[in-house]
Amino acid sequence: MIFIYFIILTLPAYLIRFSIFGLKTNLMDIFLILFLGGWFLRKILRGEKIKESFLRVRGFLLPAILLLSGVSLAVFKSSDIFVSLGIFKSWFILPVLFFIAASDIVKTEKQKISVLRVWFFSGIAVALLGFVYYFLGEITYDGRLKMFFLSPNHLAMFLAGPFIAGLWFLLEEKGRLKMVYVGLGVFFIGMALFFTKSLGGFSAILIAVLFLIFSEFKTIIAH
Repeated sequence: MIFIYFIILTLPAYLIRFSIFGLKTNLMDIFLILFLGGWFLRKILRGEKIKESFLRVRGFLLPAILLLSGVSLAVFKSSDIFVSLGIFKSWFILPVLFFIAASDIVKTEKQKISVLRVWFFSGIAVALLGFVYYFLGEITYDGRLKMFFLSPNHLAMFLAGPFIAGLWFLLEEKGRLKMVYVGLGVFFIGMALFFTKSLGGFSAILIAVLFLIFSEFKTIIAH
């Protein structure tokens, strides 16, 4: 669990890029490979079958296989196969394997909520750092916040997930003090998102918020 928390907290590490024998990679790839290697070794030492971990997410496997098959064809038709393999590894292979391994470790409702909580806190940390960038004038030529991300849209998409997680906690948390803390976190992330001026990020959040409202409404009706 600790390594899963670490990976969530260090997601921007994908921005630290380098090459190994001509293959493009980044620091997050290294973290994921270490995590997957440790998970695989633990399964072997415990005498557990890897197959069972894949079966646990079998509803996800067919779409994942179809996606990976389609992308792999594009990779081998690419004019620069090393660049394409690097993208394939970082954007598809490692995230899919991480999801399978994490699903094998994160099983209980409490564990799932703790992962969401860490994700939310990571968003708050980036948002607070974003305020420093913004008020120091470290913005794009058109006045948008991007920090150390590749673009304001990249930053917005990074913050969108923690923002939505925060909204979910606002709906689920009990206790006035907890709601105040969560509300402040949502406000900080929301302000950082506003500074990005990202239409794509705002659209994704709007769709997710509508889904949350619909899910909550269905729960109320069911009761």
